[in-house]
Amino acid sequence: SSGYVDIFKSVGQYENVSLKGEDIKKGDVVAPKGRLVSPYDIQALGSLGIRNFKVFARPRVGIIAFGSELVDSEDDVVEGKVREVNRVFMKNFLLEYPVVVNDYGISPDEYGEIKKMILKMSEENDLVISFGGTSLGEDDLVGNIVDEIGDVIVHGVALQPSKPVLLAVINEKPYIGLPGYPVAVAISSYVFVRPVIAKLSGIDGIYVPRIVRGRLVRRVPSKIGLRHFVRVKLRFEEDVLVEPVYASGAGVTSSLSSADGYLIVYENKEGYDEGEYVDVVVYRRYIDNV
Repeated sequence: SSGYVDIFKSVGQYENVSLKGEDIKKGDVVAPKGRLVSPYDIQALGSLGIRNFKVFARPRVGIIAFGSELVDSEDDVVEGKVREVNRVFMKNFLLEYPVVVNDYGISPDEYGEIKKMILKMSEENDLVISFGGTSLGEDDLVGNIVDEIGDVIVHGVALQPSKPVLLAVINEKPYIGLPGYPVAVAISSYVFVRPVIAKLSGIDGIYVPRIVRGRLVRRVPSKIGLRHFVRVKLRFEEDVLVEPVYASGAGVTSSLSSADGYLIVYENKEGYDEGEYVDVVVYRRYIDNV
């Protein structure tokens, strides 16, 4: 049928027309080497019809807990035993990285068994992470064994909590011995495990943590010479309020689950005063609005 239309605006040449190369041109780098592939990179590659591309092989990470007193976290606890929760933490901590986690369970405090397991894991993995047995002293089984079969780089760091961290190389593979206390494991994983995993995964660039700035509602003390990771909770009111979660002992898991992030007090500072504005490294993606 015939009819009329009203035209209110002129249309320029090529307006509303997609031209070849206006998005990505020949020679453009879409997903550079060293970048952790994101959904946005895959989207861009998909627009070019690229569905397969080369990536780094996923590093194999072997984890194990040492301690005759330990039982799996899902098991019933009898007197004198403790639930082992560091392995399940590490599996979830590493979910955001392209790794394969191999869980070797729990090993008793027996010299020959620990030595056998560390050697086996260093042969079968690209990185070995253990929990427990690293305390400095004569009864330090893990430290003595690693010193015998590998090269110890660091044993003991100025980190609170997490001082008895063990960093070594065994069979040309990195080895990270973490304390058995869950809070120490969480903090030293952020400090030591994260950058090693990034290196093994071929990830380059600067790690950018989620930072929220807020005002302290209470004073936070610390000792000169130690880097303190203070667990804090955030409250979003007229101002962002930062409330320290005080819980004695590196084994108090509730100090992490009831907090939202870390206030890092560096070695050269004697804490923060009430009312000061501080930067909090947030480990939650969503903060409870209560």
